[in-house]
Amino acid sequence: MKINLECKNPDCDRFEKIKKIDSANSFCGSCGQKLVHCCKRCHKPLDDVTVDMCDECKEERKNQTAQENIMEALAACYDKCLNGIPKVSPSVEKMANDYLKKYKDKDKACKAMLNSQIVKCTTSGFLTGFGGLITLPVSVPANIGSVKCE
Repeated sequence: MKINLECKNPDCDRFEKIKKIDSANSFCGSCGQKLVHCCKRCHKPLDDVTVDMCDECKEERKNQTAQENIMEALAACYDKCLNGIPKVSPSVEKMANDYLKKYKDKDKACKAMLNSQIVKCTTSGFLTGFGGLITLPVSVPANIGSVKCE
């Protein structure tokens, strides 16, 4: 197994340059100092040769990946909003043009489109929250009980 080793001598021309080698008992070819197993991102020395990053860098990388995934999901949603979903919803441009054809006045077309969207959003919000109404008699006493226990 190859591990990341680097020279920790600040005066060496190979200072903090990663070298992947098979043995943990290697020395720097420039200054002769023993090479140290380090994190490949922050160069912090590591005790465990089976890992290539410190815990902090792993956590940072995980958070960065999570943020990238969220941004990709938001970009996909934004794209669907603008361009529509085939056989489900039209693009914003097509929907706007349809309303402009129905209503000769742009203000009336805008108001009609907004009212239609508000009705759709309100209906879907009501329907998705309806299950909460059914579970309300159980959830409220449970919530009150948890407050009294604290």
